[in-house]
Amino acid sequence: MKHILLAIALCAGTVPASSSAPTIMTPKAQYTATLAEAKQAWQQAAQRKNTWRDTKKLIRAAEKAAKAGDYTTAQQLAAQARQQGLNAIQQHDDQIGVGNPDYLY
Repeated sequence: MKHILLAIALCAGTVPASSSAPTIMTPKAQYTATLAEAKQAWQQAAQRKNTWRDTKKLIRAAEKAAKAGDYTTAQQLAAQARQQGLNAIQQHDDQIGVGNPDYLY
């Protein structure tokens, strides 16, 4: 029994720590990453000629809030802009080849 406990203790001590530990980002870093994703999504939607009305306004408002030092609000606005950009892309891709409704014919 002592040998088993000793073996378990030795094995437990030699197991390397997980390298996938979550990294903690500052609010400014979170905002910066989210803003980059929002701008990329907006550009992809623009390439599809399907940008939503408020996406660019949200990006500008996020940049303004960040300039004022309010990174929490900036992060929220950038996240909304990112989601709108992704939704615009999805909307475009879902409607390719759908055509017009039957009542128009």
